[in-house]
Amino acid sequence: MVSNYASAALAPFAKAITRVLEDDEGILSHLTEAWATSIARLCIGLRQRRTGGAFLLTPNPSAVLQVTHPFAYPRFRDAAILAVLDKQYLWKVERAQQTCIDANVPVPPELVIERGFAETDEKDRDDELTGAVKLVASLAAVDGLVLMTPELSVAGFGVKIGSTPNFSTVYDGPSFSHKGTRARKIDASQFGTRHGSILRYCAHDPKALGIVVSQDGYVRLVMTVRNRLVFWNNIKLLDHTDYSAREVARIKSWRESQRRDWKSMGLGYTHMPKTMDSLLAPPSRHKQKQGAKRR
Repeated sequence: MVSNYASAALAPFAKAITRVLEDDEGILSHLTEAWATSIARLCIGLRQRRTGGAFLLTPNPSAVLQVTHPFAYPRFRDAAILAVLDKQYLWKVERAQQTCIDANVPVPPELVIERGFAETDEKDRDDELTGAVKLVASLAAVDGLVLMTPELSVAGFGVKIGSTPNFSTVYDGPSFSHKGTRARKIDASQFGTRHGSILRYCAHDPKALGIVVSQDGYVRLVMTVRNRLVFWNNIKLLDHTDYSAREVARIKSWRESQRRDWKSMGLGYTHMPKTMDSLLAPPSRHKQKQGAKRR
């Protein structure tokens, strides 16, 4: 159910990436997985701060939301989506190189160089996404919630939920996915005011998705499915890596050597789109930019 929510928002970007790569290798599923991973990283970052917080995703924020700090920040969305493009392009180049090896023919030098460029673009994008995750997670530590679009573009933080009608029935998410309205019901009174506000808002706005990280680290998710309020309790987050100081130093050294050895051709190294505007540009415009960059 949550994947369907993400897929609907990410479909236009999947179409654009498919057009640019001229190859459809399940791009939408890769984008949906990256979306889930990005949210998990936000929750991990907020959990580490031990403050608790919440994220609210909706395409059309209701007037009951009081946005204390409007903050248009699309970079988190852009980095998460463009990271999929960079990863898929690197994979495409690696496949081309492996095809030569399997056919026992020499690998063209330009293909080897292109792979190096693609690897650098992928690592740079990962660094960009990591920075965006840290920023957005820090916004959630402020009193109030972080307001985002379904595709993860930040609209504001310190958001308070005004008066909304009370809700009646809340269904357990895993049970609802199998049994529908015969699913087990949740007693919402056992949770705090932050959860209650999110539940009321998601009942008021059927296109909203609420994510709450409590001070004790539990992650809970709320959304409306088929006009029913559904609640997932104690979501298990994906694994993440805590880099050692030695690993951080190694990565820093590698990045510095890349900057010394390679001269950037504008944004990034490959001809893949580096901004959301260029990704979503009409095909003719993208090809003109691609040709100009190669010249």
